[in-house]
Amino acid sequence: MKVMSKITGISSILLVTLLLTSACNNNHDEADVWGNFETRDYVISSQAQGECLKFPVEEGHKLRSGDTIAVVDTSVIHLEIRSIIMQKEAVKAKFPSVTAQVEVQEEKLVTLKKDESRIKNMLKQKAATEKQLDDIQGQIRMTEKSIKQIKTQNKSLFAELGVLDANIDRLRDKIQRAVVLAPANATVLETFVCQHELVAPGKPLVKLADMDNMVLKAWISGNQLSEVKIGQEVNVRIDKGDGGYYEYSGTVSHVADEAEFTPTVIQTKEERVDMVYAIDIRVKNDGRIKIGMPGDVVFN
Repeated sequence: MKVMSKITGISSILLVTLLLTSACNNNHDEADVWGNFETRDYVISSQAQGECLKFPVEEGHKLRSGDTIAVVDTSVIHLEIRSIIMQKEAVKAKFPSVTAQVEVQEEKLVTLKKDESRIKNMLKQKAATEKQLDDIQGQIRMTEKSIKQIKTQNKSLFAELGVLDANIDRLRDKIQRAVVLAPANATVLETFVCQHELVAPGKPLVKLADMDNMVLKAWISGNQLSEVKIGQEVNVRIDKGDGGYYEYSGTVSHVADEAEFTPTVIQTKEERVDMVYAIDIRVKNDGRIKIGMPGDVVFN
């Protein structure tokens, strides 16, 4: 009886072990593919040169679109604008002088044309010579040319003012770019500068990523290719600490057109296969999913 009881106990243990193993295997087989989470990160760089007066962000901070990332000192640019404004005033001061010269020449032209008219009448009465008429007409032509030449100075001044205004607009654009704003909702992954540090155009300030929308990069075999379509809803799982899963709804956003060799960190449902197809699955993150975290997929 003791022997039978002992055998029965051993059998019970073996049975429980087999059931647990079977359950684990069945649970493992539910996953169709495996992969790792990633996100689209991008680097924000400075577009101005100067001291970084404000840098209110730290790694891990969540930014909203339009939040300030950095403020670069623009005092030198303001001084340049002030200098250009003074140049504009100097150019404007030349306009009265040019206008006065034009008025003088126009009055002279009126007088010369009156003289021309008188000489023509005198010539009809033979009281004047052809040379006198030629002389007065020559003076008229020279005066008209002088007026045109003086007026071109006004055009040159207007053009100079246009160049100065364009320079002011360019500098004001620099001032706007000195305030670096977050282009979209994002999380700060990494910072590259500190407050009061000197920055220059093109210098990286922060690396950002949209951590609210993650991408599970996975690979499928050729046999599974017919099961996957862009826009398809799938179940995505990550491990819990107690051996269970957190489940998420995912959407297939990309299926590779060409096969590639299996990455060394990926194991497909079967053994390992030589060629696989990469797929991207978009998942809404509730805060638990981190970059590089493994996950598996169950096709609905």
